[in-house]
Amino acid sequence: MKHIKNLNEFVSEQLFTAHSSGFAKAFNFGASPEVGASGATGLGVQILPDRNDESACPNHDCWTHFGKEAFWNGSNKIGGRVVPKVIIEKSPIKFKISYDGASSGFLLKHANGGKGDTIHQLLNVLTLELNEYLKTVSVKPDVKNIKMEMIGTRLSVDVPLVKVPEGVHYLIARRGGLGHGGDLTGLLKYKGRDGYEEAKHKSGSLTEKFVTVIDK
Repeated sequence: MKHIKNLNEFVSEQLFTAHSSGFAKAFNFGASPEVGASGATGLGVQILPDRNDESACPNHDCWTHFGKEAFWNGSNKIGGRVVPKVIIEKSPIKFKISYDGASSGFLLKHANGGKGDTIHQLLNVLTLELNEYLKTVSVKPDVKNIKMEMIGTRLSVDVPLVKVPEGVHYLIARRGGLGHGGDLTGLLKYKGRDGYEEAKHKSGSLTEKFVTVIDK
């Protein structure tokens, strides 16, 4: 315990402490960092229950820009319309993503900013989120045993994960189409790389080809 030499010193220290505390609160020093929708600190994502600014999403990625699952929850709105509900479950043995809502009319994540196939854009969210997760664990996506099910305006994709030697990390890529087979040329660059595996899956009018390789 610090020794207080005299009354004047004691009074001065108390005044300084109280003054410092008020100063810190006024300028938000020492406050907990803002938590974004993904759970990571520093993202500063503000969840707005009703918005209409899809054109502002960087790289046409409104999934991330609007707050991921915290925004795409089946109750918030864009332009007065209720957004689809997206749920992600991940563990060292499985990654699952599901979608329930309007099949079109929203920009979730699309290279060209399209809104005509929102339910299909869920696959872009899958690769984004799963690849981030794969950086943290040594597992391989078992692409041959992916379960993809689309019924009406609902879509779920289960990706089994298989343990690999510690320190080895995989990535996953995909191409496909809704009502057509899609352009698969973007996957050719992965062929021949270490750990390469591929598989094609179909459910209803949705066809997807998945590939996985060791991420180097």
